[in-house]
Formats: sequence, C-alpha cells, structure tokens
Amino acid sequence: MCRIGADSDADIDDDSHSDGKANTDKLMSRNDSQCFRAAKWCRDKGASWYLPALNELKAIYNNKDKINNSLTKVGARYLLGYYWSSTEGSEFCAWYVSVYNGSTLDYNKYYNYYVRAVSAF
Repeated sequence: MCRIGADSDADIDDDSHSDGKANTDKLMSRNDSQCFRAAKWCRDKGASWYLPALNELKAIYNNKDKINNSLTKVGARYLLGYYWSSTEGSEFCAWYVSVYNGSTLDYNKYYNYYVRAVSAF
C-alpha cells in the first residue's frame, strides 16, 4: 500500500540536486519502493539505470537539440514535455524540468509527467 502520512516512511530525504543514482538507490532500498513508480521503472531497466536528479535533467535540457537529433536517427522518441527528477521538494512534491523552456518546479508527485531513465557508462 502506498500511503503518505504520519504512519508512513515518507520522508525519504532524496534531495540531492546532482546525484540521481544516490536518490534512486535510497528510494529502492525502502520497504515501500513500489510506491515510487518513476524510480522503479528506471531501476527495472537494470542496476545501473536511475531517475536523474534535477541538475542532471537540466544538463539533458541544455543538450536537448543534440540528444533529439541522436534519438531521431535511431527512431526513438525525442524529448518532449515535462520530466520528473529524483529530487524531492517536500514530502508530497518532487522537482520536474520542462524541455520546452528549461523551467523547473517542485510539484505534486501524483501528477503524470514523463520519465527518462539514464545510466552512467
């Protein structure tokens, strides 16, 4: 069961703005990790995959033209919309990045935005 409140372990302290792997590792070590669908989806791709932190998503935005050109060449879906980060704003909010204009905002975790898994290699 996924609950947020006084009887849950909701304060995950995943507030790193630059280390998405550490944030994802913390989320996946929790008893209720299944509640963090974005991070779980990324990790399910393999142990090296993670939900990027806010600054990592900003770097993706800053290089989106090159990334989109590469994605288009291999027939993959290009960057579009708003992407969740693993950086929390509060118990109920996490940061996202808009690839339209690079804006960032901490917003309610229960909204549906895109997720981009990344892996260091």
